[in-house]
Amino acid sequence: MQSGGSGGPRISRTSQTSSTSRVSGGPRRQSGAPAPGPQPPYDPNQYGLPDVTGTAPRMTPRVAPSTGRPSAPPVQPHTLGVSDRIAQGRSTGAPSFPQARSRAATITQQMRAVAPPDIARQTLDEQKMLAHELIILPDALETSGLAKSHANSYIETVRAYVDLADSTWIAVAEERLEQSGAEQAFRQNAIAIGRRIQRMRDESQMAASNTQFPLPRRRPALWRRKVRLQRVGLRDWQAHLSVPANPRTIGRSLARMRGATALARASDLELLLWTTFPAIVGDVVMVLWLGVMVTLIAMVAQGGFASAGLLALAAVGTLVVRVLYSLLVRRGPAEIDHLFAISVFSTLRSPRASTPGSRVLAGMLRAWGVLFTSAGLLGMLAALGYSAWQLFLQAFVLPATALGWVEFVGSVIARGTWLPALVGLAGVSVLALPLLLLSALRFSGELAGNTAWVPAARRYALAPALHVLAFLATGAVAALAAWEAFAPQYSLSQIEFTRVTVGTLTQALTLQTVALFVVPALLLLAGLEIPYRVGIARWRRHWLNELTTRRADIDADVRRRSAVDPLTGMQDSSDENLQVMQYNLTLLQFYITRTDETRRVSSAPYGLFAGISIVLLLAVVALLVDGLAQQLAHMPLSIGF
Repeated sequence: MQSGGSGGPRISRTSQTSSTSRVSGGPRRQSGAPAPGPQPPYDPNQYGLPDVTGTAPRMTPRVAPSTGRPSAPPVQPHTLGVSDRIAQGRSTGAPSFPQARSRAATITQQMRAVAPPDIARQTLDEQKMLAHELIILPDALETSGLAKSHANSYIETVRAYVDLADSTWIAVAEERLEQSGAEQAFRQNAIAIGRRIQRMRDESQMAASNTQFPLPRRRPALWRRKVRLQRVGLRDWQAHLSVPANPRTIGRSLARMRGATALARASDLELLLWTTFPAIVGDVVMVLWLGVMVTLIAMVAQGGFASAGLLALAAVGTLVVRVLYSLLVRRGPAEIDHLFAISVFSTLRSPRASTPGSRVLAGMLRAWGVLFTSAGLLGMLAALGYSAWQLFLQAFVLPATALGWVEFVGSVIARGTWLPALVGLAGVSVLALPLLLLSALRFSGELAGNTAWVPAARRYALAPALHVLAFLATGAVAALAAWEAFAPQYSLSQIEFTRVTVGTLTQALTLQTVALFVVPALLLLAGLEIPYRVGIARWRRHWLNELTTRRADIDADVRRRSAVDPLTGMQDSSDENLQVMQYNLTLLQFYITRTDETRRVSSAPYGLFAGISIVLLLAVVALLVDGLAQQLAHMPLSIGF
């Protein structure tokens, strides 16, 4: 159980019995420690399920209390047994999930029956093991020749595992992993995934051992690329499954795994387009930067400093664009291809962890992606052909020196690639715009909703939300700069407020500068700051009301137990009554502490230093863009001329 105001306790409101008659509610038991009072026995079928036949079922299995009657033999407690059974299957060649309910309990099982297991730790360990089996299974399928016939089955098994991981993270976010891990539906899903893995492993072993009729090692199209994507997501999720579970870290790992595995479920054409088109655009931009740098170096070496400043500015601008492009496509907490895959191919069709998206929006995004990735590739080819034709029509004077040849080659590279790079960047921008807008709205809803989530779990969405909003703000700044450069008659910089002079530098503070600062700031406030504060306020109000209600119940029960019996004129001083009152007082102190912690939780998504840094960064960007917009707009047209 986490402290520091990380959420209200999840306690089952069990009915009061005649023996204990205490008010329900208390600290959550994530460690599997037994609760006071008699405990229900394990189920007789050895499923490891709690006894739910009584009026007050436990969410964790318990050992039958010692009485005068002979106690039942210890059986298997709550555990999937996935790791033990798969290990047994590897050593003996037998299936890992046999239907052998009458098997005698081992010494380890008897020890677990005496000491109930930590269900939260056990659930995470079993998911680690299942992730490991899914990582190594493709090699077995490929070696045995079953990759082509079992490709869809493997992908669906990974999809079922991702859905199970999503349920696990929701349980962690609501601090009820121990209860959810003991639920029958949750356990059956995990066992079903393990059985599907074992079945494919057994079939792979049988096919590999068949030396008389060996199967050809055929792979479906893009098999290794899909497997690589799924392995990246599974390994990242597996590496962050730790006890005690960190909701923020696990939430980010879940988002990455959902994106990678969802992209692997795309069709061959869509996967090829989404992995090829962004890579080609990034390579062309990098080639353009190399051409500009070669031209700049050669020009400076020859003493041509007149155009060196413009070329240096072009090189810096191209490099900045390349870095931002890499952050948008291949780096960062919200990669554009992962956002597309989560919004189209995942089970929820949304980057939100618990709320499904619309099928109509998913279909529209899918059509949008196919259309503009194809159009972008064709447009880049057309632009490259046009640039090559223009270079062919020009009359070149061949240089006579080595540095002249270096400058000539760099100039040809820059002239031939700037138009394809511009077309490719425009295609990626048009492709990403609706996806970024929709994802920003969904992340804002994630931050503002989910009242039952603890603050640490809610913070997992801060990084992807900031990532998406930062690129939307960058697009808004670029649009304002383009308006300033290409429509000077309607320029906002004509309205000047004041001028700031620092030494020999003079900067005018215009309406354009104010707009360049205010628009990104409003995007960050409306998309991140305000939704997070609203979400924390809703969570705090919910848990303060819940804790107040539980404290009132305990106060009423304590007063009732400490009242004087009107018939005898004495208080109930039995040991049982005193123990219940002592437990109630402990709960009361616990609720008081949690109330104070809940009130102390900060509503700000980031600290004061981070907020001041963002404001200063926006101000500097506004001043720079307002002064350089005209030069930046005409920069590509002057490369090498």
